[in-house]
Amino acid sequence: MGPSFETPIRTGVDPCAGPNPIASEALCLATGVPAGRYGTVPVRPAGGQFFARIGGNLNLEAEESDTWTFGAVWTPEWVDGLTASVDWYSIEISGAIVQLAGGAPNVHACYVTTRDADSVYCRAISRSRLNGALFGAPEAAVLVLSVNTGLLKTTGFDVGIDYHFELGDRGVLRTSLQGA
Repeated sequence: MGPSFETPIRTGVDPCAGPNPIASEALCLATGVPAGRYGTVPVRPAGGQFFARIGGNLNLEAEESDTWTFGAVWTPEWVDGLTASVDWYSIEISGAIVQLAGGAPNVHACYVTTRDADSVYCRAISRSRLNGALFGAPEAAVLVLSVNTGLLKTTGFDVGIDYHFELGDRGVLRTSLQGA
C-alpha cells in the first residue's frame, strides 16, 4: 500500500519516518532520505519531535515601508477636561522580514501543502546523511530562517477619548478609552 496524504501529519512527526511513511518516496528521497532507506527512516523516540535550527539569512534585504497618517484632535471648550482624537493610517511594507515557519509547519508545508522539493519549505529540511532522520546528526534539522516576504499592508483608524476632572484636594480622576 502506497503513501496516503489523507493521513494527517501530527505536529512534530516526520512523514518520511517509520515502516509506513505517509509522504511519497520520491519526495522523501528529494528531501534527503538516502536511497534504499525509504520505509526504514528512524522514528524519533519521546514524542516524535525533531530538531530545528534557528538563525538569520545572509540573503536578507532591508525592508522598505511607505506610511501615511492623518489625524485630528478635538478639545471642546464647553466640556472642560475632554479630549477626543481620530487617526487614519496606511502602512505598506515591501520585502518584510519574517521567520520561515520552521519546525512542524515547514514539514507540513513541504510534504502536504506544496509537495514540491524545490519549495522554500522543503529546502529548509536537512536530514541525516546516514539514515535520513531529522535528529541524531549535526546536519539533521529543520531550518527556521528569516526571509523577505512579498508585501505586508494594513490600514485603519485609531480613536481615543480622554476625560479628566478634579476631585478637589484628593487629586484628579482620568479616564481614557482607546480603540482601533
